[in-house]
Amino acid sequence: MRPSMFSKDQRLSNEEFIAAFCRFMTLENPSIPRLNRVFPCSCNQNNGFDLFGCHWVGCTVNGYAKIMHDNLTHLMVTHLRSAGLVVLLEPLHLFENIQDEDNRRPDILISNPYGGGPQIILDVAVTGVNGQSRRSDTGTDQPLEYRCNQKKVKYAQVAQDNGYRFIPAIFSHAGQIHKEVMDLMSSQIKHKLELDDPQVQSSKIKGMLNLWVKQLSCVINRTAARNIIAGKAALVDAVNASSNDDRTSNQRDDQLAANSSAAHNFIEDLDLSLINQDHRQH
Repeated sequence: MRPSMFSKDQRLSNEEFIAAFCRFMTLENPSIPRLNRVFPCSCNQNNGFDLFGCHWVGCTVNGYAKIMHDNLTHLMVTHLRSAGLVVLLEPLHLFENIQDEDNRRPDILISNPYGGGPQIILDVAVTGVNGQSRRSDTGTDQPLEYRCNQKKVKYAQVAQDNGYRFIPAIFSHAGQIHKEVMDLMSSQIKHKLELDDPQVQSSKIKGMLNLWVKQLSCVINRTAARNIIAGKAALVDAVNASSNDDRTSNQRDDQLAANSSAAHNFIEDLDLSLINQDHRQH
């Protein structure tokens, strides 16, 4: 949340901030309707809609999961190109030398990695943190490792056979970044800065890496908030469309008044919490 507050490019609107805040703090989002009956989602997740908005962050309906994936992929390409690397987005026909009609298409190809060695293939994935692959409360990295292993099964051997190096670029909805892609970013930043100053200080390398990480975190946070807002709006439309014939106008007015009151109370409580937090810091 903090990087989004200080980055002008990634600053959240009021509605986005409420959506992000409720998701991170697992507070009920007052703009998400409380349903008296189940409205199942047609995506492949086992869990249904929740009042925190977490479902829509990785929901495949209406392309929410793809939006998250594409936004992260494009920012990764931007970062790598800013370091002077030749980067291709979704390169075609990488593996046809070994297997004809191979339609696998990784997300990123780095043609000239610093430090030498083979060209590097990256494939981006964004995963949740509370799925079946997480077997304990303390195993926060288990979902990332599970997704990383899935990507390696898909690409590692065929990449090696074609003379490439494969690195899974795994992120979580909570902003975690897998160690393998963190090591890649750190090494490329280090080599880039050493071209200008062979004795570059480690603090300068860490500062640039932290900037990349914060920007990636901001994109995850803002995209998640926008997915929640879009998903909530679609759910409200579905509820209204299905209940037009079942509820009287008075009942609808009562429900709207209740939602408005809940939203007003939530904003008042949030303002008070921010004032108290600011007072503690001073």
